[in-house]
Amino acid sequence: MIDSIILDDTSLALNLVQAIKYAYNRPFSGGLLKRINGIITTSEVVVSEFRKNQSVSPNDIFWAKGSNPVPQDIINSAIFDMENDIRNIDYRTALFVAAKIQYQLEILNPFSKYSRMTARVIAMLFLKWSGLLSHPVLWLSDYLSDFKIEYKDRIFETYKRSEDMLNALWTKFFLSAINTSAKRAIYLIDLLENTRQAHIALVPKICDGNKSALIIYEYVSRSVIINVRQVADEYGLSFSGVSKVIKSFESAGIVRQVTQKERYRQFGYAPVLDWWDKTHE
Repeated sequence: MIDSIILDDTSLALNLVQAIKYAYNRPFSGGLLKRINGIITTSEVVVSEFRKNQSVSPNDIFWAKGSNPVPQDIINSAIFDMENDIRNIDYRTALFVAAKIQYQLEILNPFSKYSRMTARVIAMLFLKWSGLLSHPVLWLSDYLSDFKIEYKDRIFETYKRSEDMLNALWTKFFLSAINTSAKRAIYLIDLLENTRQAHIALVPKICDGNKSALIIYEYVSRSVIINVRQVADEYGLSFSGVSKVIKSFESAGIVRQVTQKERYRQFGYAPVLDWWDKTHE
């Protein structure tokens, strides 16, 4: 699923988490789509831009099939039409609309990089916006990467033979991805809950009974990516006190540092990062 860009897996995971958190309670718009892509690419909340030409990377399905994506000059109008469709949400057809969103963004290929990843994030978030998911916990990339050849063939065949084939070719494949991703999400949630119970028993011991330690742990496990200042401001705690707790968490393997910066260090919840590393070896 990873496009050609120099990013290690941990950095990519951090960017994706930040993008999903940013978009979590926001309505879809063309501007939001650009911001999600900008966060995936840079880790900052920046506005990306739609591509200005039809060139594609060797990793793109259109390169392999000897065809180009749609012309750049129709991207804006296509995204505007998609925005109108998404705003008229009907949960009874939400799965089919999510499949269409994924397909349309794949074909539009609106960004010079990370279009495919952005499409998967938007499709999952749409299920949250439509009420089918209470939280954006599906990760479609694992399934799509497992069936990469079929995945590309379904997209391209639908594109080549017209969208009349959308339900017959692409939607069935997409729904299989949803089904498998949901089962994997349930497994991961159960795994993380068991780990959480073990950590809750461990935290008071490693933090010398610090009354704020469990509160900090709950925030870390829920947010996945944090920095000390962020936690201190959230609960009105001292920077030094939170820093001490996080250091204890790091020694116990509960968190690990995910940036090299000394002043604004970020830490990730280790069980989630370990799962990411294991599934993207």
